[in-house]
Amino acid sequence: MKIGFLIYKWKFVNPKTDSVLRVIRALIANDEEVYIIYQDKLNYDETTAKVFKINGQKIENIYSFFETVFLEEEEIDLNDLNIIVYSNVPPLDTNLIEYLSTLNGPKIINSLRGLNKVRYKDYIEEIFPNGSEYIPNSFYANNEFEAIDHIESNQHQQQWILKPNMGSGGNDVILLNTNKPFWIKELTDYFATQNDIIVVQEFIREVSKGDTRILLLDGEPLGAMKRIPGEIHYLTNCSKGGRAIPHSISETELHICSLVKKQLKRDGIIFAGIDIIGNQLIEVNGLSPGGIGRINYLNNMEVEIPIVKRIMKIGC
Repeated sequence: MKIGFLIYKWKFVNPKTDSVLRVIRALIANDEEVYIIYQDKLNYDETTAKVFKINGQKIENIYSFFETVFLEEEEIDLNDLNIIVYSNVPPLDTNLIEYLSTLNGPKIINSLRGLNKVRYKDYIEEIFPNGSEYIPNSFYANNEFEAIDHIESNQHQQQWILKPNMGSGGNDVILLNTNKPFWIKELTDYFATQNDIIVVQEFIREVSKGDTRILLLDGEPLGAMKRIPGEIHYLTNCSKGGRAIPHSISETELHICSLVKKQLKRDGIIFAGIDIIGNQLIEVNGLSPGGIGRINYLNNMEVEIPIVKRIMKIGC
């Protein structure tokens, strides 16, 4: 079977934590042909593209596997692939979605419908309507005036998280305190730096105890970890100083997973990561669900194995 991964540059792969690397290693161990596809190598007028074939050995140690891998450039017709797995950091280019939709050979994971929807943070409102107990009070502002109106109409809430609707990794996320005298200027300055719809979301104090990242396969939990914030007390992302610790999924979190599952299946989202703070769903990540490396280490697991089995089933 020929499987392509449309991902970030290989030089950014971190063998200690990278999720895609672990899936690729398991596929190589299964004697599958694996290719790396870079978006900037694609010509949207052609289905042929320069890709990099992964040449690796069957090695159990992830570090040894990474060190022995070499990439061999080839030109192939993408329609000859059985599967294309998309796993890249946001934003997801609409032109890329349109291009992938023209391919008639490979099956796309996650589905193009799902990728097109889950790239936005407001996807959580496809699952739960605003006002639900399972998501925080959120407003999606096109400009600072809409944001100010919403905040002033919810004066009982004095702390808000501002973040881009297509952001990732804790980038461009700030905490706004409306009990400070110059909060409107701070908000206006923030909007001046952004070119996206901005999520104005109530601050959840339970974040001080961390958030829960749960990896889902077909909506079913594979594993989880708790991420504790570092110096930036409202950001739990490990890339922003957060640290991961073991976590057993609670009954409430399992219930949220069961409710999320229905929407994921409708949208063809096979593999996803969800983030929960307290008892509220904050985000669904279906573009590049990270956490396999850390969850494996913390729980002595191999989360990638059922993922690979699912990929193989789809490709058959």
